[in-house]
Amino acid sequence: MEREVLEFDVQFIGAGPAGLAGAIHLASLIASRDAAIAAGAPGKPLGEVTIAVLEKAASVGAHGISGAVLDPKALAELIPDYRAQGCPIESDVTREDVYFMWERGQFRLPIVPPMLENHGCHILSLGNLVAWLARIAEAKGVLVATETPAARAIVENGRVLGVVAGDKGVNKQGERKPNYQPGAECRAKATVLCEGPRGTIARSLEGPLGLTAGKNAQVYSTGVKELWELPPGRVEKGRVIHTLGYPLPAETFGGGFVYGMSDTHWSVGFVTGLDYRDPTTDPPRRSRKAGSGRCRSSQPTACCCAATAAGS
Repeated sequence: MEREVLEFDVQFIGAGPAGLAGAIHLASLIASRDAAIAAGAPGKPLGEVTIAVLEKAASVGAHGISGAVLDPKALAELIPDYRAQGCPIESDVTREDVYFMWERGQFRLPIVPPMLENHGCHILSLGNLVAWLARIAEAKGVLVATETPAARAIVENGRVLGVVAGDKGVNKQGERKPNYQPGAECRAKATVLCEGPRGTIARSLEGPLGLTAGKNAQVYSTGVKELWELPPGRVEKGRVIHTLGYPLPAETFGGGFVYGMSDTHWSVGFVTGLDYRDPTTDPPRRSRKAGSGRCRSSQPTACCCAATAAGS
């Protein structure tokens, strides 16, 4: 079977914050270098460098469902005038608390532990953030290709030469439908993997390239998030709450978060470490337990909910 071959200089696999920021930074560096050379600095201009970002979703941001509270330090280095360029910030963090929970009550910690401090951070939708980053990347000449999942790596002589995009027009049984279309070979001089936890390509390369040899094992968790809508004025915009304890047992890693996105929306989520010992543990059900009974008087409406994997 012949596949279309697409050639790039550099390609990033995954249009999340890492992949898009990497593409933007690279494009900016190339433009700055060539401008300096044009102004008389020594060296040879690089000229046109083709940069691509491959994204599996139908639209950039469709899989960006986390939180989110953003520490702007890296964003300010990447795009110093990010506010002026329309970064979709919902609110700055105005107040934050950490609660220890038990089944019938809670205790507010007198101080916020340093690792949970969010002073100076922003509250925003991760999906909106990456969609905004994609527009900036495209303005710099980066190709952002949606509906292009990386199915397998192209490896020759121990070197990654690119990826093969997933075939289209295949049913659940793997059989070809009348609209079958083979995925293209996306080759590049450099391929950067930005797939997130348990990425298809990264996992396939762990053994052949020894990526995990002598390294600590990856730690995974499952996050469940809901967006709650309430009448205007019932949400404290900019409020950040993190919780520990109930409904998780003491030996299980995890906790909850509540972010005031606007004066009408709470972003509510719960994270459960996947190294739990109880085989009956159900992260979505525990997430509902964490939220039930705490906001009954507010009568929230769940606008949307989703689950995602996390790794560290």
